Amino acid sequence: MSRPHHIASVVPNRYPRWFTLSHIESQQCELASTMLTAAKGDVQRLETVLESIQKNIHSSSHIFKLAQDAFKIATLMDSLPDITLLKVSLELGLQVFPWFVVLVE
Repeated sequence: MSRPHHIASVVPNRYPRWFTLSHIESQQCELASTMLTAAKGDVQRLETVLESIQKNIHSSSHIFKLAQDAFKIATLMDSLPDITLLKVSLELGLQVFPWFVVLVE
């Protein structure tokens, strides 16, 4: 005997909606960080990843974390600094700056 499909949509979720959204945003941030690492040294890919971050990530704390990650990736000890990735880090940091100024005022 099969269950009607409409019953599945009525069953409450295990986690509240805010938790699920927060979890998805955190996962999105981790994915973006991984993409920054993978794009190191490839200007076109870095531009694509930066555009994607700017378009899809709206949390100032996540954008700031990504700016820090980009800086760390760009300045690894075993290689010369990746100038393009440093520019990505700066761009993300500047994107967060207006939010910071509003919080301080």
